[in-house]
Parts: sequence; C-alpha cells; structure tokens
Amino acid sequence: MHFAQFVSTRDQATGTLLCGDLFTHVGGGGAALVETDILGPAIAAEEMFQATALAPRTPEILRRLAELKPRTLALMHGASYRGDGAAALRGLADYTAERMRKLAA
Repeated sequence: MHFAQFVSTRDQATGTLLCGDLFTHVGGGGAALVETDILGPAIAAEEMFQATALAPRTPEILRRLAELKPRTLALMHGASYRGDGAAALRGLADYTAERMRKLAA
C-alpha cells in the first residue's frame, strides 16, 4: 500500500486532517469523536495487521504532517480524534521509526 493512500487532505478552516488509514484501531461501538488516546489503539492495530507502508521517509512524512498542527484527525477506521493532533502524529512517527529500526536489525 502506498503512503499517499493514507492521507487525503486537510481542511484549513477547521484544522481537520483527513487521515485515511492512519491511526486505525479495532473494536466497534463508541463515540464517533473522542478526545482520548488514539495512539495506543493505533499501535495495537498496527502490531496486529502490519498494514502501514514502511518506506524510508514514512516517519519524516508523519512529522511533516504534525507541522500542520491539526486539531481534529478524521479517521477512516475508528473514532476520529479532537485534541493535539500534532502530538499524536509525532508519536506515530516515533513508533514507526522504532519499528523500522527493529525490522532492519
């Protein structure tokens, strides 16, 4: 899967980043929009499915998306998130970089 499939676009007026498959998490029910941790569930789903495109620049791209400072992350698979989207994206970048280091070892 190509990384471009993960992120669609950003709405500047609302600070919403449409994230596609980024931050996918499993489980059903619950709220459509949360202000709780989305990184932990996303890491758990990634460990289960290993679906993220691990290209050499993936962590860098996630960090560049964090520079957009989104206030809402609209997810395709799971509850969307309102809060510090930049911190969540940096956390996902750190996790991805560490996973890539482990796979390369």
